Amino acid sequence: SYASAKYAAYSEQAQNEGQYEIALLFKALSKASAIHAKNHKAILVEAGETIPEVNPKIKVNSTKENLKRALAYENDQVTNMYPLFVIDANRAQHQLSRKSMNFAYLNSHKDKALIQKAIDAMESNDMELLAATYFLCPECGNLYEHEVHPFCQFCEEPIKNYTRSS
Repeated sequence: SYASAKYAAYSEQAQNEGQYEIALLFKALSKASAIHAKNHKAILVEAGETIPEVNPKIKVNSTKENLKRALAYENDQVTNMYPLFVIDANRAQHQLSRKSMNFAYLNSHKDKALIQKAIDAMESNDMELLAATYFLCPECGNLYEHEVHPFCQFCEEPIKNYTRSS
C-alpha cells in the first residue's frame, strides 16, 4: 500500500513538472504495487489477520529525486525484502504466499529496470526512450512497455485481461 501511494504521489509531481512520460511510469508502478498489496492482503485475511487502514505520509521531492528514491526502494526490495519473504513462504510451504511473494519479487526486478531507464532518459533529455503505453497484468502486477505474448510471462494471465495505461 505504501509503494502504491508513494508512486501515485510521485506521478502527480512528475505531471506538475511536465514530465508526462515519467508521470505515466509512476502511475503504472502505483497500479502494479496496488495489485501486489491486494494479493498480499488476501493471504493475510485468509490467515485470519486483521489489516489496518494505511494512510502513509509520502515525502515528495523533484521528479529526479523521486526517481532516485524509487530506484533505491526497488533495489532494497530485490536484494533484501522479497528474497527473505520468498524464503519464509517456502519454509511455511504456503503456496499462495510463495506465489504472491515470487510475483512481487520478479516484478521488482522489472520495475527497477524501468525506473533506471527513466533516470537515463531524464539525464540524456531523451524522453522518447520511455514507453507511451504500459500494459498491466491484473493478476500479478507485471508491467509491460509494449504488447506482449498472449499470456503473462509470470502468471500466464491472458493479455486480453490486461489494463492499458497511456
